[in-house]
Amino acid sequence: MLRVFNYNDQPVTFDQGSDHVMINATQMAKSFGKLPADFIRNDQTKAFIEELERDFNYGNSHIKEKTEILKVESGKYGGTWMHELLALKFAAWLSPKFELWCMKKLRELMTTGQAVISQPEQAIPGLVQYLEHTTAQLKDLESRFQALQEKMPQEDEYYTVMGMASVLGMKLTMAQASGISKMVAQVCVANQWPIDKVYDPRFGFKNCYPREALEKIMLVMGNIGFQPEYLIGIIKKWLEPCEPTDPGAKRFTLPQLLHGIKFRVGREVPTLHPVWVGQVMSAYGFVKGRDTRTKERYYWAIEKK
Repeated sequence: MLRVFNYNDQPVTFDQGSDHVMINATQMAKSFGKLPADFIRNDQTKAFIEELERDFNYGNSHIKEKTEILKVESGKYGGTWMHELLALKFAAWLSPKFELWCMKKLRELMTTGQAVISQPEQAIPGLVQYLEHTTAQLKDLESRFQALQEKMPQEDEYYTVMGMASVLGMKLTMAQASGISKMVAQVCVANQWPIDKVYDPRFGFKNCYPREALEKIMLVMGNIGFQPEYLIGIIKKWLEPCEPTDPGAKRFTLPQLLHGIKFRVGREVPTLHPVWVGQVMSAYGFVKGRDTRTKERYYWAIEKK
C-alpha cells in the first residue's frame, strides 16, 4: 500500500508491505540536493546492505520469502527504493531532523496503517518487536535532538556569508567571504552549532551558518572598525606602496603584516584574517609577490619613520 507524505513540500512515498516498508530514496534526497548513489557507494553503507541481506527477516527464520533491500523502478513512483532500515540510515546521513521525521512516519504506519498480514500469528510478534525497537530509537533521537536544539542559537536563521553580508550592508569579495567562512565555521564547532548547506546554481553547494555565529565575526569586524578603509588607514600610517626596485623597499609577509597591525592597534584582533589583509593590500596598490622556495606571499612596501 502506497502512502505519500510531504517533507518541506517534497513528496516522500512509503510502500507498506506485509512485513516491511520500502521508501522512495530518490524523493528523500531531493530536499537536500543529494543523490542516493552517493550514499550507496559508501563502504559503511555497502557493509550494512550486506548484513541486511544476510539477516533480511530480522531473525524470523520462518519467513521464507526474501526481503528486498534495494531496488530501482520506473514510472510515476520510480527511482531508488530502500528497505526501511536502510532508509533510516540514509535519512540520518541526510539530516538528523529528517531522520526523526522518517521514524515518526514509520511509527505512524505501524500503528495506524491498514496493511494486510497474511500470517498474523507469525508476523505480528516480529512487527511488535520492531515497533518496540523503533520506539526506543525514536525516544533516544528525540532526546538527542532536544539537546542539540538547546545548543543552537535562539534565532534559528541560517545564511551564507554573502547572504549575511547583504543583510549587514557589507561588500565582500569571494576571497574575503572564504576567509570569514573559515572563522565562522570555527565558532560553530566551538559552540556545537550545526552547519547546513544550500545549493547555489552559480557556485554549487555553499555552507549556511546560524545568524548568531555570523554576527559574532562580521559585526565584531564592524564594531572595532576593521572595514577596509580603516584597515588601510592603519597600514598607510606605517607603510608606503612602492616598486620592488625602489630604495628602502622591503618585503612584508602576511604574518608580519598581521603582527604589525595588531601592534599598532594595541590589542589582539582575532577576527582579522590574512586573506582579508592581503585583499586590502592589493586593492590599495601594494605590489605583491611570492617566494619561489617557501611559496609564501609577500607585499613590497617602504616602512615610514
